[in-house]
Amino acid sequence: MILETKVNCQNCREEKHDNCERPDSCKCAYYEHSNNLLIGVRVSKNMDIPKHEPLEYENALRDSERLKEIIENGRENNSEDFTIRELTKLLILSDHKISIIDIKKIIETWCDKFGIIRIDIGDIITSTLQDPEIFTNVKDIALNLGQRKKEIVFDKSQLIEASHWLMGRFNIKRIELTGDLIFFNDQYYEKNAEALIRRNVRTCLIKSKNNDVNEIVKYIEDSCIIVKSSDIENFTHLKCLLNGVYDELISKPYNTSKMTQC
Repeated sequence: MILETKVNCQNCREEKHDNCERPDSCKCAYYEHSNNLLIGVRVSKNMDIPKHEPLEYENALRDSERLKEIIENGRENNSEDFTIRELTKLLILSDHKISIIDIKKIIETWCDKFGIIRIDIGDIITSTLQDPEIFTNVKDIALNLGQRKKEIVFDKSQLIEASHWLMGRFNIKRIELTGDLIFFNDQYYEKNAEALIRRNVRTCLIKSKNNDVNEIVKYIEDSCIIVKSSDIENFTHLKCLLNGVYDELISKPYNTSKMTQC
């Protein structure tokens, strides 16, 4: 089994995209240098590289190399339990695999390759995800993958992960004044996000039940970004039309490139 992992090259981290060192394996090149990504985090071009960025880059590179080493060489002198837990962690942090279904499939293939017989792979993966630090990363990755419109099918137990993916995929927010959930339809925000959530839970969460759907809706209501009255007042002069956005203050179409979904 060949598993390819990607991290940003040094030049892309320094915004020197024309001089990308590893176009075949650089994460930034994979996303066509279009999102200004630094180790998977979207940042402004005008932002200084954080002081801790080199350390994060080295950690990401180390994790990538360690993942490749385990995939190719097996557990070596480590125990099966330890190696499966480490492999799960590295698949999450380095390869952004967050679906228990996907992780289990990769680990089962790896076990077959090295003659390892385990019936408790799912339990080991689940217990690894219960680590608070790892689970925080999983939620952040789920949100990010949703924003990139990366389709994922989650295990029936991953209600929180599915919630964060949905919040990222549809930029779901809640209006403070009314409590209404709104979502971005790739052109503008519209109401009735709850119906959208209920439809999409059925496709992103395997074997979902009505109680699961209700729990996800409630979690998103409690966790999504709140749109305050002051936020709305700042844009009351903008009117959404069928062919664009009209700015009443200057009596001409509004430059939507100044706007952001987030």
